[in-house]
Amino acid sequence: MKDLNKALFEQLELLNEKPYKNTPYSRRYFFDQQEKLLLKPLPALPFLPKKAVRLTVQRNYHVQLTEDHHYYSVPYRYVGKKV
Repeated sequence: MKDLNKALFEQLELLNEKPYKNTPYSRRYFFDQQEKLLLKPLPALPFLPKKAVRLTVQRNYHVQLTEDHHYYSVPYRYVGKKV
């Protein structure tokens, strides 16, 4: 497993350093220039869910919360199952 993680990390580094098509800029460049400065530390306390519901996963791999009408994706193996 360590070898697989190492290989994935190496490929991820190559991808992040690879320039976008027709530009000299990479994902790493844009992260360092634009996004890194906006990051904030994680909260000290863990997230506590407001409420929990059981829903059946739809054929489009989503569940819909009725109070906000937003769809949330779910791994395909849960289609038709209660989550």
